[in-house]
Amino acid sequence: MKNRLLPLALTLALCMGLAVPALAAAGGAQNLSDSYEIFEVSEMNKQTWIETVHYGLKDKAGNVVLPAKYSGMYLFGNTIIAAGLGVNHGSVISYDELPPQYGVIDLQGNILQPFYYEDIVPIDEKGQRLRYDYSTNVYETDGFSGRYFVKKNGLLGVVREDFSVILPPDFYHLEYMDPGYFKCSKTFNNEAHPAEWPNHGATGDCVWALYDMDGKQVFSAQYNRIDDLGDGLFAVKKGGLCGVVNRKNQVVVPLVYQDVTARYKSAFIVTDYRPEYRDKPKDKEPYAVGDLWKHQGIVGVGGKVLMGFDKYQKIKVNAAGRFTCCVWTGGYVVAYYMGTDEYMKPIYGNEYAYEYINYTDLDVTTDVSDLTSPFVDVGFTDYFADPVKWAVSKGITTGTSGTKFSPEEKCTHIQILTFLYRAVEQIKAP
Repeated sequence: MKNRLLPLALTLALCMGLAVPALAAAGGAQNLSDSYEIFEVSEMNKQTWIETVHYGLKDKAGNVVLPAKYSGMYLFGNTIIAAGLGVNHGSVISYDELPPQYGVIDLQGNILQPFYYEDIVPIDEKGQRLRYDYSTNVYETDGFSGRYFVKKNGLLGVVREDFSVILPPDFYHLEYMDPGYFKCSKTFNNEAHPAEWPNHGATGDCVWALYDMDGKQVFSAQYNRIDDLGDGLFAVKKGGLCGVVNRKNQVVVPLVYQDVTARYKSAFIVTDYRPEYRDKPKDKEPYAVGDLWKHQGIVGVGGKVLMGFDKYQKIKVNAAGRFTCCVWTGGYVVAYYMGTDEYMKPIYGNEYAYEYINYTDLDVTTDVSDLTSPFVDVGFTDYFADPVKWAVSKGITTGTSGTKFSPEEKCTHIQILTFLYRAVEQIKAP
């Protein structure tokens, strides 16, 4: 069977442009903060009592390298991110003034990247702002993703290390989703208050779109919630109901549930409200003591019920595929105490009994590997999905990156010979 399958899969794979994975070399970049430090000069306007602050750079011996004429400055590795020759009144910006505009300069003051953005923030591989030392205005470099969040006119975007644009600054809300997506919304929440970077505030009424790390849209703005479930599957919410879609926005679990909380392979834990509790006042039992107004079940692809909603209030699953199913006993326990040392008030929670079931005990008929692939440009309904899956599983290729297969690209002669050699090795394997 393997010898019959090999030529078909290899032929399709070669025609689709499989690429030999490249090895990235990590360079030891210079840290300017080892030799230089930022200094500031402030001046108080005695008429307005507004303090004006400018920043410059000096070496460790105290010699001025860049005069204090910049509205802002911080160091990141061998990069000097500075604001142009403007006015910075500390954290106070007058309504008739623009915020400082940031760009990149070198040690001679030459402008390498024009002063254009209101902020430039290096981000790590998990989409978080790299650690920043406010006392020295220096960013650490460990875990840099090669990307920056940028802000323009109060809107957010993403650029690469060379400042080529991945996502233009068009979004009120922008979040990184591990492992390699940006969740973006152009919906402005009027009730939101400014929050920590990169979000403006509350996002409950936002409509989100999803983009990959190269700025290519995975699917358009249509969901009020997008959560990564792994393996290219996403829990989404629309019209108050939740379900599951894959990278191609193909529905894996219909959007008919109150929530999707977790999954293991092709089994999804979903939440449904119980009619007998849904309309109860919030100050009445059992609503006030926990999750009894909702039940959870387990469904498979297409919403196939693997475990019904008539028994368990909560279900959790561990990395080994063991489901812990919690059913209310009718009693309550002290969850914790709150108050002072003199008077500790007990806070009650529901008392549960626990039952366990393994993934292998469920009637799962569709494997999750049939629903998606590691690559954003290969859908589980594409005609070449099976050959790609086979070639990757046999180690013949890993695609052009961790998330892209590039099926339209052509192979070089070296790549073709590499694939043939690996295929022969597979034939020889016992």
